[in-house]
Amino acid sequence: MQQTILALAAVLVFSLYALSRHGADASRERLAITAEVETAAVGIARERLHEITTRSYDEADIGRDGARTSTVGLTSPSNFGRDTGESSEPSFDDIDDFHGRARPDTVRWNNRDLVFRDSVSVRYVVPETAAPSSSATLAKEITVTVTAARAGFIGTPEVAARLRRIVTPTADVSHSMS
Repeated sequence: MQQTILALAAVLVFSLYALSRHGADASRERLAITAEVETAAVGIARERLHEITTRSYDEADIGRDGARTSTVGLTSPSNFGRDTGESSEPSFDDIDDFHGRARPDTVRWNNRDLVFRDSVSVRYVVPETAAPSSSATLAKEITVTVTAARAGFIGTPEVAARLRRIVTPTADVSHSMS
């Protein structure tokens, strides 16, 4: 009888150990997958920022040579977003055309698709302090937010990456679209 109880106790202790070990392994795996998804989200955000910053600072700068030193003629913040005649992103010619845009994006990982959604906001900021401005300034802040849905694991938080860049007109760039 005592041997049976000892054997059952040993089985119970081993089972608890195995469950604990399995939980720890699953937790490590969730962390590793989350890190991979975060890395992919940051990569998407970087690519998106790069794509946006290849455009002119403002619609008024297209075809303009030299440095902009005045806010005269800059797009009003209330008019941010795509301009008339710009039906898709390849036709966007300045930074603020991307304001309010959101699109799905997919990254291949371990023979499956990771689905993301990126969104863009653009606003004027005070160049010296980066504080938001309600009027045109010589600095725009671009914020790209990339979110990924849960990876299918219980308890896995939503993954998001947010990158910001402040851009100003530059003197040595001719602003033209080809």
